[in-house]
This record gives sequence, C-alpha cells and structure tokens, in this order.
Amino acid sequence: MVSYVIIGLFFSALGFAAGWWVSARGRSTPTVADGGAGFESGEMLSNLHGITQRVAEDVEQHSSRVEEVDKELAKHRQGAKGVDTLVGKLRTANKDVQEKLSQAEGRLGELSGQIEDRASSARTDILTGVGNRRAFEEELSNRLLEHGQADRTFSLILFDIDKLKEFREEHGDAYGNAQICSVAQILTDELRGRDIVTRYSDEAFAVVLPATTAEEACQCAEVARQAVQKARVSLESGDFGVTVSAGVAGGSVAADTPSLIKRTNQA
Repeated sequence: MVSYVIIGLFFSALGFAAGWWVSARGRSTPTVADGGAGFESGEMLSNLHGITQRVAEDVEQHSSRVEEVDKELAKHRQGAKGVDTLVGKLRTANKDVQEKLSQAEGRLGELSGQIEDRASSARTDILTGVGNRRAFEEELSNRLLEHGQADRTFSLILFDIDKLKEFREEHGDAYGNAQICSVAQILTDELRGRDIVTRYSDEAFAVVLPATTAEEACQCAEVARQAVQKARVSLESGDFGVTVSAGVAGGSVAADTPSLIKRTNQA
C-alpha cells in the first residue's frame, strides 16, 4: 500500500512540473534566450517521466514477487522450514523495492529543486537580481485584485534613471549596466520589507508598496531618490553620480494595470 501511495505522489509531482512548464511557456514570448530555458524544462520533465516509469516497473515487479511468494506459502502451510525460506524471500523483495524507491525519491528531490530554481529565475532580472517585468505584472495584478475585493490600500512608484541612454553612448554598455545595478541595489536597500522592487524596463524600476497610501509612497520615493543621488558609481575613468526621477500613484477601485502605470508616469 505504501508503495502505491509513493507512486501517486511521484505522478502528482510530474503533473505539477508539466503544468508549471506549460503555463510558463504560455506567459512568455519566445526569444533566443527562452530556447535554453525551454530545453532545460523539457529535459527535467523527461527525467521525471523516466523516474515514474522506473518506479512503476519496480513496484509491478515487487508485486509479482510477492504474489509468487504468497502462492508458495499456500503450498507450504504445513512446513515451517519452507515458510521461513519464503519469508526470507519476501523480506529481500521488500528491501530491494525500498532501496529503489529511496533512490528515486532522492533523484526526484533534486529535480524538484531544479524546477523551483527555474520558476524563480523566470521572475528574476538577470542583470540586477531584482524581480523582472513578469514579477511586477503578477504582483500588481494581485494588489489590484485585493484592492477591488477587500479595499486594501497599495501604491506604485516608478523610478526612471536620468540620461541613461546618453551615459551608455558615452561610456559603453558595461558602464551603463553598472549604473543600473547600482540603482537596483540602492532601491532594494532603501525599500526593504513588504515593498517589491522590480525592473520594469531597461532604464526604469517599478516598486509595488502594499498597505501604503500615495502620500506615504511619495515619502518613500523621496528617501530613495536622495539615496541614489548621494551614491557614486566607480568606473575606470572615474566616479560618476546617477540620479533618478520618480512618479507615484495610489491604487484605486477603477484602476487596471495600464491606467495605473499611466497615472504613475504622469505624476
């Protein structure tokens, strides 16, 4: 019975992995970079499928061995020596299948960890390590839903790095990326806690602030803006300052994602 319960758990895990992979592919637009992610996800599913097949075969083989022992027991009900031999066979069969199940469980744990890593990376900006555009859209959608259902206050801040394009053209992409990473780190440090920092576009960061009024968000935005202004980005050609502009908007019952972003940009 325990063996069949474990089999059920394995197939459930495979179903979860398949569902995650399909939904992740459905939410994203295919790009060259997605090719590697899709290949890795498909390989994980293939490995999971192989594990479940092997476990099913092992359990089926174990059931056959137990059935054979049971038939032999029926023939040797009067012979204690024969019964001892059959019990020994049964113990060996149980030990074998338990070892195989343990090995499969360990491998499944490894693959589950890989799937979690893939799910996490799908919502993370590679350059800065903060949430990416997908993470922002999911978080904002959740806040809008909560606001509509339970009137839970939240606000949105958009930070734009000033003159990033010009800085890239003058100093190169590597130095431009250094500015972006510096701003991401400062925003993360200044807005710790419930606030969700995400990279909205190449030169913009979006911060969703749950349980925060627009007035409170304006104060947070000003503190973060000043922290960025005080920082210096050290490059080979010297130290450079960076500044950001900020727009703030509070959530409203009638708001949706595009309208809220538009209001934030206009603030």
